[in-house]
Amino acid sequence: MCSNNRKKLRYVSETPLRIAAVCTHWREACLSSPRFWTFVFIDVDDAHLSASVKSLAALYQERSSSRPFTCSISAKYHRGYEDEVEELENPTIPYISLKTLFSDDMLDFSECRLLTLDMIVGELSDLSTSSPEFTSLECLHIKGFYVYDVIDEDSSPLFVNAPRLSELRLFDTRCMVGFELPWAQIRTLWLQCYDQFGAAFEDMMMIIEHFPRLETLVLHEISEWHRSELTDSTTKEGVRTLRVLSFRGSAIFRVMRLPDLRCLEVVDESPDVNALLPFLASSPVLAEIRFDNLAIRDTDLLRILDETPQLKRLAVVECKEVLKCFAITDELLVRLKEPSEFLTKLEHVELVWAENNEIEEGKVLDVLEARHDCGTLTSAVIGVRGGGELKEGTLTRIQSLREQKMSVCLY
Repeated sequence: MCSNNRKKLRYVSETPLRIAAVCTHWREACLSSPRFWTFVFIDVDDAHLSASVKSLAALYQERSSSRPFTCSISAKYHRGYEDEVEELENPTIPYISLKTLFSDDMLDFSECRLLTLDMIVGELSDLSTSSPEFTSLECLHIKGFYVYDVIDEDSSPLFVNAPRLSELRLFDTRCMVGFELPWAQIRTLWLQCYDQFGAAFEDMMMIIEHFPRLETLVLHEISEWHRSELTDSTTKEGVRTLRVLSFRGSAIFRVMRLPDLRCLEVVDESPDVNALLPFLASSPVLAEIRFDNLAIRDTDLLRILDETPQLKRLAVVECKEVLKCFAITDELLVRLKEPSEFLTKLEHVELVWAENNEIEEGKVLDVLEARHDCGTLTSAVIGVRGGGELKEGTLTRIQSLREQKMSVCLY
């Protein structure tokens, strides 16, 4: 970012320009297709925005025929200190005010549907910029770092005029109180790359509490916290969907209680069952669980399912190649084959096994047929990770279920 040999900056999506350069046919196709011109990338951490850059961004918007567009803004800036020799040898790039970006002669942000703002530090006067009319803004991504001596509490009204804003994604951004947001409008919140031990939990809980009507919470690429620091649990009502993606550790299940949770999705993670069971017990209306890219013992999976007898939808997708244990085993299939005793309300099941899991396909079909005969199971997805072929006899039985009005898809 501060290198003297910094490459020429890219201000807009180059995709339509490259396609248009192929030949006359594709040039005409690009010029006549507004969707090609609905992504704009603006790098404002250079020394200035030239008139040509402003003109180019405006032309993209004109070419898009006023369709809703996506805008990604990079506004990175590092403050230099005199005692840092490296900074003196490699001067920082002068910070350009966002007032320039949001000026009347730039883009018309009333048609912006998704905005990504990647900032480092930022000046208080800059963040005090009046909010453009984000009439169509539905999703806001905020990346970067804002230090507390730069931003005062509730200092920036930049996004207050966003009547349709419903999704917010924060990437390691710890001072959301530095913005005035329409908190009650936000239904979906992403928190990604929070990796400081101890403080991460406090920051995340503080952020989550700002949203009184939150329905979907996504935690992505967040490191484990020290267990000794996790003493109290926090209850958040109203959250119906929790997605835990590449979450290293199971601390979230120890410290959070979601009594209104309907759907739990865990991807690229094998949770600590002892931490997960109390969490599940505190979610009495949970109806759907999805484990994707899972490596867990069948005994632990059965403990989880015994804790959630009210499930209507279940997905178990093993890792492509499981090294230590399998989740989909004969023991699991035997239990699933008894619809009157185990998961009696199950309407949809997804069973996808690892390539090296030598499960008998016929036993999987036995489960589907038994539950379909009881009239509860209406749809299923089965198969091998990596798209391995199923046996001819398996395919024949699947076709028979389809003829009986059951939806069966191959993974």
